Amino acid sequence: MKRKHIRLMVDVAMTVLLPILMSKHLYTFLPTLPISAQARSIHMMLAYWGFCLMCIHAGTHLASPMKMLFMKGKKIFAAVCVVVFCVSAYGCTAYIKRGFPGYMSGRTMFAFFDYSEPRVFFFLDHLAIMILFMMVGCLVTYGLGRIDTKRKAGEK
Repeated sequence: MKRKHIRLMVDVAMTVLLPILMSKHLYTFLPTLPISAQARSIHMMLAYWGFCLMCIHAGTHLASPMKMLFMKGKKIFAAVCVVVFCVSAYGCTAYIKRGFPGYMSGRTMFAFFDYSEPRVFFFLDHLAIMILFMMVGCLVTYGLGRIDTKRKAGEK
């Protein structure tokens, strides 16, 4: 199994197990541990890191479809790239606006939601952030593939 899969599995497992340590109502048969305060902050960080890592992981699988799209037509590929670039640029602003850096670094301990904001804007912002990290994964995969190709060409 690849390292990236193991990292995602550990992240998901910890994101699921930490709330069990925090719960005082559902799992009453478990003793209350003094770690529950730290478990809350770790859980928050893991949830946001998991979101970003899963998007990067999904982006690593986009290199092949992007190559196929390039083969179909360069104009279509260019149009898709422009749209994805614009959405990713907005994803950068949404990443900052939604406070992802604070959640991922552990500086912000609680999630703050604006309930007066329409839900569609919340979901569109998160979709833009997803596309941003998927493109990061796609570009990293593409770049590593190019480095590997150059290295193999140099060995011959």
